[in-house]
Amino acid sequence: MRKLLFGFLVVLFLLTVAIRVYQKLHSQPPASLAQMQASQGVPVETTIVRRETLASKITVNGEVRSDEEASLSSKIGGRLITLTKQIGDSVLQGELLAKVDTSQLEVQRAQALNQVAMAERNLSQARLRLENARREWERRQRLFEEGVVARAQLERYELEYQTAREQEGVCQAALEAARDGLRLIETTIRDASLQAPFAGVIGERRAEVGEVVAAGQPIYTLYNIGSLIIRVQVPEKDVLLLRPGQEAEFFSPNLPEPVTRARVSRIAGAPDSKSKLYAVELKVLSRSAVLKPGLFLQGTITTGRKNGVLTVPVTAILQAGDTYSVYVVKDGKAVRRPVEVGETSGEQVEILTGLSPGEEVITLGKENVSSGTRVLVKSTEKKS
Repeated sequence: MRKLLFGFLVVLFLLTVAIRVYQKLHSQPPASLAQMQASQGVPVETTIVRRETLASKITVNGEVRSDEEASLSSKIGGRLITLTKQIGDSVLQGELLAKVDTSQLEVQRAQALNQVAMAERNLSQARLRLENARREWERRQRLFEEGVVARAQLERYELEYQTAREQEGVCQAALEAARDGLRLIETTIRDASLQAPFAGVIGERRAEVGEVVAAGQPIYTLYNIGSLIIRVQVPEKDVLLLRPGQEAEFFSPNLPEPVTRARVSRIAGAPDSKSKLYAVELKVLSRSAVLKPGLFLQGTITTGRKNGVLTVPVTAILQAGDTYSVYVVKDGKAVRRPVEVGETSGEQVEILTGLSPGEEVITLGKENVSSGTRVLVKSTEKKS
């Protein structure tokens, strides 16, 4: 029984070996990637060459600034008793922002009011005396003309009248001086209150309640974020291309989408004496919530447009030193074609010579082909 089982296992092993040898001798090896590409073509993506409008642009870097900003300070020195706003707070035009202690000034104001009241009483009495003196003098004039009184008596009353006039003038001057003093104190009290000259947002707060500040010492920086500009600096070769009204688009390296559109509003007439760069201001046309004064942005200014220009995507260009070429698909094969390129605008390159409208160029997969390689077009971008 054991010999029979052993013999059966030997036969089964030999049969298995024979089957594997037969499969190896009669099976075909799998086609390599190169063989498949040779028969079917290298997968590529292409685009159709057409005439388009190409925008000429220059690249700039700039800082967002407020077209209306101010460093706010008190007109008088003293101890701050009120600060109403923090960084980032919105304010209305005329809103109270800070106040300096005016307790001593209020005492002076009370004294000045008393002086004004006293001067008004003195003037009233002086005017009454003047009126009485005038009437007595006019009465003595009539009596003198009638021969009732002597000239000496007339001259005495005339002198009293002149003296009363002078006293009235002195009292009038004293009242004006008292009122000027009161107005000065009241103006100083008003100047102790710092108010917003325009509506905006607090950018900086440079003092705290209880701090003693000097006249003119900055307390707040206020920005009008409703009127923003972007200030850039450009070299001479670029400033010659700029004109007011040209549009621009700005980006932040940290954001995927454009932050804002802007328009050239001012161009400096002379360069900076040190950097030799020209300052250019662009007025913000559209803005996002992230746009704030002090933010640095990258952008492009459109300086002109060319109509009917042959263009291809940047991804279609092969560069070797100073020479450029593309792969054109012809009869299912890649054909390398030298080209002369012009301006680059965004993702498009101007083609001056070497291509014709309607030709199909490889944009993706060009690194895997050479001239004469069969290609398999997976998708074709038809430019509008």
